Amino acid sequence: MRGLAILPIVAGHCYNALRWPPGSFSAHLTAVWTDLNTFFIFISGYLFQHLLARFAYPAYLKGKFRNVIVPYLIVSVPAVLVYATNWKSHPHFPQLIGSLPLWQKVPLLILTGAHMGPYWFKPMMAVFYTMAPALVAMDKHPRSYIAIAPLLLVSVLLVPRPTYDLQPLQAAVHYLPVYLLGMCVSHFHDRIIPLLTRWWAAMVALSIAFLGVIIYGSYAALTFDRLPLTAFMCLTLLALMSRFTPERVPALDLLARYAFGIFFMHAYYVAALRQALTKWPELGEGSQLSFLVILVGVMTLSMMTVALVRRLFPAKSRLLIGS
Repeated sequence: MRGLAILPIVAGHCYNALRWPPGSFSAHLTAVWTDLNTFFIFISGYLFQHLLARFAYPAYLKGKFRNVIVPYLIVSVPAVLVYATNWKSHPHFPQLIGSLPLWQKVPLLILTGAHMGPYWFKPMMAVFYTMAPALVAMDKHPRSYIAIAPLLLVSVLLVPRPTYDLQPLQAAVHYLPVYLLGMCVSHFHDRIIPLLTRWWAAMVALSIAFLGVIIYGSYAALTFDRLPLTAFMCLTLLALMSRFTPERVPALDLLARYAFGIFFMHAYYVAALRQALTKWPELGEGSQLSFLVILVGVMTLSMMTVALVRRLFPAKSRLLIGS
């Protein structure tokens, strides 16, 4: 599932890098692409519960530090240097980031992921890693999963997605219901998957309706939290995978092995794309063809980079880039 989840994340960042005609349908689709990270959070929760039989907290933290945190720190070095040396001003906090002394600037960037747009995800996930014992305790009392509904209400009404995604604790609280939903589906897999498979068509229809709501909300400039809608779409995606995807798909298996590396690498290629489009703005005019070309190009370059690192450092590639 992780292999499938990385595709919409990369696609969303490629789509939003282009310039779409104001007011057009394509421009309002950015509201949809912006929320596709929800799938990765859902699947992270699913896989966490799925592997609980081997859970031991010290070993778990050690593994996450080695395979997630260390690669995050290593891959972050070039982007952090860009802002640490004031080679480039920060797009959201130019005065704050630019005025801080180096010993404050670097930790701020690393702890928030502010140095590279998609990297906010890793500090937020680190919060979930530290919460693991509480999540394990919750899974041992399955009835506690009923808390997902009120937690979702709290997320929608009281804890919105943080501005520019630069508050890891707030982001973790906001997305906690989705993470728990993934855990819940994994825990009750034998009961839930048959239901999802049976009702896949209705779920697809409802998800299309939800997409219409999101796009209409963008047209009408309505402000509402889309988390419940995208959480339902996670279940729809799982229903479609269960209904139509064979148990093993070599291409998806490859994407799953490369997923973390693709996540880290694609951010740099999209950032390079954005820089190029500032110099040659005429190339940034959005079209479905240009989007597909860029998506294929970014995915190809990211996978080639991951493959090269794995070839050059077969025993250390996971430590270097997470794959």
